[in-house]
Amino acid sequence: MADPTARVLAVQRLLRVEEEGAHVARLADGSAPPEVSRVAVEYVAGVTRQRRWLDHLIGRFYRGRMDDLDPELRQILRIGAYDLVVRETAPHAAVNEAVETAKSLLHKGAAGLTNGVLRALDRARRAGDLPAPSTGDLADDLAVRFSHPTWAVRRWLDHWGEDETRRFLAATNDPGRYSLRATGGGL
Repeated sequence: MADPTARVLAVQRLLRVEEEGAHVARLADGSAPPEVSRVAVEYVAGVTRQRRWLDHLIGRFYRGRMDDLDPELRQILRIGAYDLVVRETAPHAAVNEAVETAKSLLHKGAAGLTNGVLRALDRARRAGDLPAPSTGDLADDLAVRFSHPTWAVRRWLDHWGEDETRRFLAATNDPGRYSLRATGGGL
């Protein structure tokens, strides 16, 4: 594949993260056009950051075990869910791109499954009815919802209480912002 799409490139990179323990920041290799690579980096970083939450959501709309999915399909569903829930991409675009990625990397059956899972997720999202984690353990529920280790959430709850911990968890999931500031003076 000479010029992969950002989603295909993100799937390949997410597989390296999951299977090889590759570091997210070191995956760019210059093999794709800069605009494709930039979007792929956003997907890889976002899906990695939100993985527990995305897996929870997918698991609620997929009728099998996530571990039984093809590794590529698992990543495609994560990217599609990230597009819908976090990036808030237009549903028709997010689902279509995920389906096309499944067709290009896997087979028609995977594309159909991708379509069904992501459309069900989108219906719940639009109804304001995304399934919240409900393990009966506040620390575990918050850890899944905000994709943090349960042991750390438990420690923060003990130290700050529920409200402050929720605010902290939400803030840590915001992607970094970059800006430039012009200063006076010449070169």
